[in-house]
Amino acid sequence: MSGNGTAKGTGTFGLVVLWVLLFFLGLPYAGMAFMASSFACRNSRTGTILALGTLLLVFLFTGLPGALTAAAGAGVLAGASKAGLDFTAATAAAAAAAFIAFLLGILIVPRHSPWSAESMATVIRLYKSAGMSQSEINSAVDTFIRLLPSTLATWTVSGTIVASITARIICGRRHRQTGTEPAGKAWPEEKDNGQLRLGLVPAWILILCMSAYLFHVPSAVAGAALNVGIFMLVPYTIVGLAVMGRLLKHRPGVFIFFLPGIIFPPALFGSLVLIGILDTWYDFRARMAARRKGTI
Repeated sequence: MSGNGTAKGTGTFGLVVLWVLLFFLGLPYAGMAFMASSFACRNSRTGTILALGTLLLVFLFTGLPGALTAAAGAGVLAGASKAGLDFTAATAAAAAAAFIAFLLGILIVPRHSPWSAESMATVIRLYKSAGMSQSEINSAVDTFIRLLPSTLATWTVSGTIVASITARIICGRRHRQTGTEPAGKAWPEEKDNGQLRLGLVPAWILILCMSAYLFHVPSAVAGAALNVGIFMLVPYTIVGLAVMGRLLKHRPGVFIFFLPGIIFPPALFGSLVLIGILDTWYDFRARMAARRKGTI
């Protein structure tokens, strides 16, 4: 989050886009970003006051589950920042903490859970307003319930990732503007040079999940495999984005090949996932670096 060097990722437009995305993902994640940055890059008293005020607003608008999600994610991010923990590891720990906190919140206040009678009634009303028949509604509700675990986990992880990036950029901007070092070690941007790659184990987990869902297996196993498989798409999408970001950095002209994906997002998403999976074996960024050096 701090930086003695680059202005990487600190553009105002990019920060605005991140905030818009955070509010789309939900107020708890916007609150998480602001709270984490308040703790990590301000003095303890000011940061605590701002964080507590933000937490109160999140609680008033989203209830206990949302407040616990924001507090857990922000607390882990800020603590990891001050301890100098690797940014990727800090974000993963924050996502896990946020998801556990959310589950705790809906256990304490069941009426706020996505599968409560009130929530399901809202979903059914939406389906009816779309003109769906009762059999179609029953099928859609069944699918909704089956995919709920992976949907919640994916949403939480995505929100925490965006919140982490936003918090780091805020602290980096503050550090450069004021010339003061953020509280603790934060996440120096120049240290964030590691290549995010997934090993063979996650790849085989995804392959097994796809196989279990495609072939005749008990419905409970197929449902579990589908949920795990959907969740596994998140890290592979991130790896795919990292590979494409590296490619665009050195070959801006290839952007034209991504235009069809922007027009038809599912194609872009599928391409990013596939690139992320293949990177497990091919290490595309290492190959790009070797090509620039003329070693291949």
